[in-house]
Amino acid sequence: MSANSPLLDGQPIHFNEATSISESSLTNTKTPLALESQKLINWSPLNHVYSIISAYGGPSCILPTNSYFVLGTIKGALLIFNYKEFLQVILLPQTKDEIPSTVQTSLLNRFATSLHSKVMDIVMSYDGTHLAASYESGDVYLWNLNDTTNKQQQLLTEDNPVGNTNQRSLTPLSAILHITEHQGKEITGIDFLPNRHTGLVVSNVTGNVLYHNGHRTGFWNMTYSVKKLLIIPPNEVILNTKLNGDKLAILTNTKFGLISVQNSLQMIFEEKFESILTNNLTIPQNSMSWMSDNIAYSVKNKITVYLNFERPNKTKLIWNYTEPILLLQWFAPNLLGLLTVSHQLLIVNPMENFNIVMTIDLLIHDLLIPPNKHFRWYRNKLFLLTNYSFKVGKFVSWSSLLLKRVQKGDYIDALSLLNQFADKSFPIPTLLSLSINPEARKLQLKEPFNNLTFAALKFLLNNNKVDSIEGLISTALQLQVEWFPNESKEVILQFLDITWETILQQSKDITKDLQDVFLLTINKLIKSKTIQSLSPMLFQATLQKYPASLKTLILSLDKSSWDYDLLVHMCQKQHDVKTLIYIWNISFNDYLTPFIEMLKWIRDGSVTHSSIFGTIDCSADDNTGTKPDLIFGYISSCFNGLQYPTIFPIDSKIKIYLTKQDISYILFSGVDVTWPVGGKDKLKTLPTNGTGNRGQNDEPAFPYFKLLMIFNPSEFYKMLSEIVDDGFFNDEEMPNSEVDKNIQNSQLGVKITRQHVMDILLNIIKEEEITKHSLAKQLTIAFMGEFLAKYCKEIFVTNKELENITKKICDLPDELILKGKTIEELIIDLLNLYVPKDPEIFITQLKARNFKKSLFFYYKKNQKYLEMIQLFLSEDELKVMKEDSFQSVINAACRYMDKNSSDFIKIKSLVKDNFDKILKALQVGGSVDVIQGVDPTLHKAIMVSTAKDKLKLDYLESYFRINVDPKYQNQELKKYYIRLSCKLRNDQELTQWVKDIELDVSDSNNLIEELIKLKNYEALSEVHHKIGNYSQEITFITKCIHEWFKESDPDIDNLNRYVNTGIGSILSVHDQKESYWVKLVSCLMKEFCTHKDDSDKKIACNNILQRVFVRLILIERKNDDNLYEILAGILDDNEIIMTKSKNLKDLFVQIFVSYHLEEAISETLLKIIQDSSLGMVNHYQKGLKEGWTIHNSECEICGKKLWGVGLNPEIFHQWEDKQRGLASAPEELSDERMIVFKCCHGFHKKCLNNLGQHDDKYECLLCNINSNDN
Repeated sequence: MSANSPLLDGQPIHFNEATSISESSLTNTKTPLALESQKLINWSPLNHVYSIISAYGGPSCILPTNSYFVLGTIKGALLIFNYKEFLQVILLPQTKDEIPSTVQTSLLNRFATSLHSKVMDIVMSYDGTHLAASYESGDVYLWNLNDTTNKQQQLLTEDNPVGNTNQRSLTPLSAILHITEHQGKEITGIDFLPNRHTGLVVSNVTGNVLYHNGHRTGFWNMTYSVKKLLIIPPNEVILNTKLNGDKLAILTNTKFGLISVQNSLQMIFEEKFESILTNNLTIPQNSMSWMSDNIAYSVKNKITVYLNFERPNKTKLIWNYTEPILLLQWFAPNLLGLLTVSHQLLIVNPMENFNIVMTIDLLIHDLLIPPNKHFRWYRNKLFLLTNYSFKVGKFVSWSSLLLKRVQKGDYIDALSLLNQFADKSFPIPTLLSLSINPEARKLQLKEPFNNLTFAALKFLLNNNKVDSIEGLISTALQLQVEWFPNESKEVILQFLDITWETILQQSKDITKDLQDVFLLTINKLIKSKTIQSLSPMLFQATLQKYPASLKTLILSLDKSSWDYDLLVHMCQKQHDVKTLIYIWNISFNDYLTPFIEMLKWIRDGSVTHSSIFGTIDCSADDNTGTKPDLIFGYISSCFNGLQYPTIFPIDSKIKIYLTKQDISYILFSGVDVTWPVGGKDKLKTLPTNGTGNRGQNDEPAFPYFKLLMIFNPSEFYKMLSEIVDDGFFNDEEMPNSEVDKNIQNSQLGVKITRQHVMDILLNIIKEEEITKHSLAKQLTIAFMGEFLAKYCKEIFVTNKELENITKKICDLPDELILKGKTIEELIIDLLNLYVPKDPEIFITQLKARNFKKSLFFYYKKNQKYLEMIQLFLSEDELKVMKEDSFQSVINAACRYMDKNSSDFIKIKSLVKDNFDKILKALQVGGSVDVIQGVDPTLHKAIMVSTAKDKLKLDYLESYFRINVDPKYQNQELKKYYIRLSCKLRNDQELTQWVKDIELDVSDSNNLIEELIKLKNYEALSEVHHKIGNYSQEITFITKCIHEWFKESDPDIDNLNRYVNTGIGSILSVHDQKESYWVKLVSCLMKEFCTHKDDSDKKIACNNILQRVFVRLILIERKNDDNLYEILAGILDDNEIIMTKSKNLKDLFVQIFVSYHLEEAISETLLKIIQDSSLGMVNHYQKGLKEGWTIHNSECEICGKKLWGVGLNPEIFHQWEDKQRGLASAPEELSDERMIVFKCCHGFHKKCLNNLGQHDDKYECLLCNINSNDN
């Protein structure tokens, strides 16, 4: 690329905050996987290297490659070795121009004049032709390894072992560039640009990130240009940079970001975090590493990983380890290596919550310090620079681990190891030279797996290892099925057959044991569904060995494995009818023949020479499943599309439909059918006569339907109820065209509908024969009712037939149940379509059977509200139907009935007569709503109710909540309510109730009468307050106070409440206020004098009197006449006059002290408030005068200077004159006027005006702060 390449065009990037990726902070709690690093890594010391490098001060860093490794030294030279430890090239930090003319070309002379500074980092160009190194001094040197001007080139292209020659004879390679811009600064990153041999991106700790572009001058001399890529704030330092293609990752003490360096500079990501520098500005331990579009970096003990950075599903992961991380490096796309401060190398999987999959202890190797400069990972190898030698650790391959187990004869463990390798969760596939993709990995292991399996089997058989065969076969087959499910059938068959043949070829003394173990293993694997297919030979051997596993074998193995003759023979011997049916269905895809055979069995009572069942005596044990009533389950399974007796589906929808058609044709046939199809014989249902023949003309109509119905009525109708719900019986034709095309394949093709089924049932109940079978008849009638109610839109019956069916259902016994429904529930279902010819007879019939639910349903359907209510009231809890409540029926009656009708009048009478029952069942809320809806006058029934008084009171409470308006309230009920309230409520509750209740004059008189009886003076005072009789209110307040002082242990809160109530009453009146004050204060003074010997009550009275007098004086001090009149009235009281003057003197002294104290406190508070208000006003005025501090020196709109350096000095002089009041701003400077808001943003006034804002109201364009704050 030329020097004028468009790469890195544009201005340097400013490192500012940008949008960040959502992160998930993770804390690892998993324990490391049990992978022993000492067994997985082979270490090789390269001792000869150190003897050469010691002359250069020792190693300082390393860069490994495929064929060579580069060692940086403490004294500055770079030495390139091959892995045979032969020194290939010596690179000196010195360009040809820097070599003094007096210096000879020998290595020692050249080395003496070169830069002697520690090599800190080494990087190589993408094509491996150029090398660059950064030094502790801040220098950067670049070498061309293909420099043809130096004979050293042949050392890199030929495998020439020069290590045995004197290294002093080697001519060192000079640098082609010396970059000096970073001298004296710590270099934090160095990388080659892609496709650029001489393009370097170098960063240093002070914040410079520079691009150095090497190019030739016109005289073919090598020079370079410099471009700044990044500008960071002065308070930031660069910790690390790392280039990956055209993406440059940058880590500072406060940010992490990515810059695109392709063509033009562009910041593509930036994220801030809290500064990580300490007070002494020490640079913390940090590291950074790329792997494809995953990047990870560490600072101290915190690791941050960005996954899929350039994809939409990018993710940020964070992990905090327990100790600082010195070095971080990707080992694989899913593995990250972390070198800790304790010299532990952790291999973690960030995608799995940073699970530690392996820990390698490097402390035992005695790494040079700092460890992060003397350790590298490259292509499954660890490179260590220790205090004693150079070490290379290589991960062993998966095949080596496998071979070790095979050599020890541990084949089972070897297979388990293969399984571990193939597991998708295996953590380190790439480290063991396995594919990271699980499927590709299985293919990689397929051939070794097959070879190992057969070799292991041969070894075990040849060495009579009987105990190990089961484990081997189980493991091998399970792995085969798991790894290659599409190939497993053929492979397993081949493997098992070879194994069986090999066993049969063994000597007779061990063959039996081997066979037993082998067949046992196969049986177990079949049960676990690992094996799904066997050869007929193995199937026969397994079945004969384990006959009890017959069902497992046929259900688990496909039919190609079966030995049909053996299976049928064993099942017939065991009378296993269900299994025989299954075998027949699967083998011949025939579902009709078993149905016919079971019909014959029911007809004859036994089975003789059946092609399916053989010969079965009906007296066989029930537990063997040899009763013919399993025909019902078989029919249900066929209509459900299931293989009888399993839950496996029949695999063809066409076959399911044709099976339903064939079975239904015979089941619902009106005459006997020809069987076999195409033959001449009829399938009869009657037993043979005396001559051994069956009658030709004696077959009943619908013979097969009746045969099953009479055989077991309960099971028959249970089955029939299930199958008639199937869509097969719908009136519409089947929509599946494939089924239509295959109708001709059916042996018997007739469409059966639900109407057809109902017609059969109607014919049967008309026959005399059905009366001989009571249960069959009863279930037939019940089924017809249920069937008709469910499919009333598809089934047509005449009114006469419906009347007949309903009448017969009503006569059925109560204990009869069909599909979980009682006879009454069947009648309810029928009532949706049935209208009785004579309703009275029908109702009488239902009442005779006590079918209240049916009656209610009929009444509801016909809107007979009176009868429904009567039905409800016949029940103690007023419950008949779950779906309908007594309240809902009452509400409906009130809504839809004429309230003057005779029926509604009867309803009123019923409600009144059953008031107590309604109150008990519905409780207060429900019963009040019901009575209110029927007739509010019926509420008076509560007065004569037998309910408890508490329930009555609750009822009346609810009543008066509904009837708030007094004009709608019943006065008798109100009086009764008052009497009950006074009777049942305590004093406190009663007082509160009086406060809440609305009272008229009549109510008040009744209440006062009741309260006087109770001597509840506080409630009485409240009543008088509500009616405006304040004189009586004060009177009863004084009585409350008097009663309080009579108590032995009074509550002071009650006294305070009484006094506060009295004062509040006085303040609410305008006339005779003085007399009320006299009453209240005189009462308290009398009590003070009366209880002068009771210290507690005296103190209480003293305190309350002080408070009363202070409030009296504060209230009346503006009117001295009123105050004197009140005091005179108090002192004119005879009882007070008789009191000793000394007691009153002490009392008045304390009162006046309290008053003066209260007055002084009030004045002080007022002064404080005034002073504070004045300070706030002054502060506000000062703020308005000074204005707000401005944070920006440029206008946020036009960008021109508002203030500070660079502002027109004339503006300052004009401002100064204006502040002194000398002059006003000239017109030419009016454009410079500015407005500063409370948010400290500033704008030119003219700029705001241009955007439509005006003097009456300005708003900050950035914060929406309005002009009230500017």
